[in-house]
Amino acid sequence: MIKSVARAAAVIGVMGSAMAAVPATAAAAPESVRPTASAAAGCSWMSRTTTSARVFCDGNGPTRYQLVLYCTQSRLAPGTSPWLGDRRGSYAKCPSGTTIVDYDIFIG
Repeated sequence: MIKSVARAAAVIGVMGSAMAAVPATAAAAPESVRPTASAAAGCSWMSRTTTSARVFCDGNGPTRYQLVLYCTQSRLAPGTSPWLGDRRGSYAKCPSGTTIVDYDIFIG
């Protein structure tokens, strides 16, 4: 879930249009895709470290999805925005010197 208007505005600016956030329940570095995200969009981790991640969301385009990482030092790391079902996934990496604090997956 978007935790502030500033975060929502930042993501809307990244995608160029509003997207629905898949609800989030935890504020820790990702260990698995949250059950709500998985149930809502068939999303799963392709890879993840403390500084970067790639997620895949099953489905059919032209609907797009995007992983957004929230990093230390209040930094935002928007991922790529492929179509649902695109096996390349959405990849995001925190800026140098920062690590993942939280994440959201946006579908729209």
